[in-house]
Amino acid sequence: MSPIPVYVLVGGASRRFGVDKATTLVDGEPWALHVGRRLAASDTPIVLVGAPLAEPIADLRTVPDAAGAAGPLAGVLAALDDRRQAFGEGRLVLASCDLVRPESEWLAPLHALHDNDEGLSVAAYHDARGWQPFPCVAHTRWRDELWRQITAGARSFQTVLGGPGVARAVWRGVAGGPPQANTPDELGDLLARRH
Repeated sequence: MSPIPVYVLVGGASRRFGVDKATTLVDGEPWALHVGRRLAASDTPIVLVGAPLAEPIADLRTVPDAAGAAGPLAGVLAALDDRRQAFGEGRLVLASCDLVRPESEWLAPLHALHDNDEGLSVAAYHDARGWQPFPCVAHTRWRDELWRQITAGARSFQTVLGGPGVARAVWRGVAGGPPQANTPDELGDLLARRH
C-alpha cells in the first residue's frame, strides 16, 4: 500500500488565537508541521490546505481552499481533489493545525473501519458531545457526496459527517475528543499537561 498523505488544514483566521496558528511554534517547530509529522509515517507526504502562509513552512506544499465552499469544508474539498490529482484515488488523513500533540495511533481505529468496509467514504471519531472531526480518514470517493451536501446548504463538518458513507469510531482518549487549542492559554495548558 502506498503512503497515505496527511492534509493539515491551515485556512482559519485564528481570531481567538491572535496570531497565525499554523506558524506558531509548538515543541520547536511550526504547529502545522508538528501536527503533520506526528500523524504521518516517515515516508508520508504532508500537504497544507488553505491560504498561502506569510512564511512557508519547511518545504511543504500548500493547496488553496476549494472555491464554492466555506470554512473547513472548503479545505476538505481541496484536500480530496489534491489527493486525486497528486496521488490518485485512495485514502487521506485530514487534520486541523490546532491539534495538540496528536498521536499516529489515533488513526488506527479509523483505518480499521476503512479496512472492514471497502465502500466507506470517511471515518471519524464520535463521543458524547458529538462528532470530533479531526483527525479523520477519508477516501476520495467522498468528494461527490460532500459537494452534493455543500450545494444543498451544509456548512459544518458536523452536518456532513451525519451523511451517507460515514462511520464513527468511539473516542476513548481524554474527555472532549482529541485535544485542540483555540487560544494561547489553552495551548499552554494542554502542552503543560501532555508531556
